[in-house]
Amino acid sequence: MAKPLRGTTLSRHEAGTDPHQSEGRPRTVRRILVAADGSASSQAALGVAVELALATGAWTTLACVRAEPDAPVNAPDYAQALRGELRRSRAVIDDATQQVQAAGIEVESEILVGDPAEAIVGLARARSADLIVVGSGGAEPAPAAPGRVARDVLARACCPVLLVKAPRRVNSPQTVGRVSCLDSQG
Repeated sequence: MAKPLRGTTLSRHEAGTDPHQSEGRPRTVRRILVAADGSASSQAALGVAVELALATGAWTTLACVRAEPDAPVNAPDYAQALRGELRRSRAVIDDATQQVQAAGIEVESEILVGDPAEAIVGLARARSADLIVVGSGGAEPAPAAPGRVARDVLARACCPVLLVKAPRRVNSPQTVGRVSCLDSQG
């Protein structure tokens, strides 16, 4: 099967409406920004972004936003906390990059520092992203509601945003070999 050409277009129905597009003209998806944090909803978002990139031929940018360590800069444990944050962020971004590359998609990755929503939207602007794909987050007891980062990205975004829920487990997961069976109906 031939790989789709970069810049494949989606109809307004497929891509959602965009107030900046003329009526009846398709939206071209050339660059997808994916927020990665290693969570279940982030992994689901990555899977959806890979499918979209394969369908549209879009370039993919991965972003992992790390927090500043809680310790003051001059505290003895600051360097250790910073190394821990960097190590965790690098592991998340390396894993996501491998998944995207394994699908044969061109990818670049960034580790950013600061407020996650602000950093994601800022990178989307800087890279002229056509779509931001982010996990819906949402902590218990209300996992159906988007989390703070997802809500803030939606509020600040410069382009369409696709929120992706993590698949929920059915009662208890059934293990087949080393694979857990999950309900894909979020």
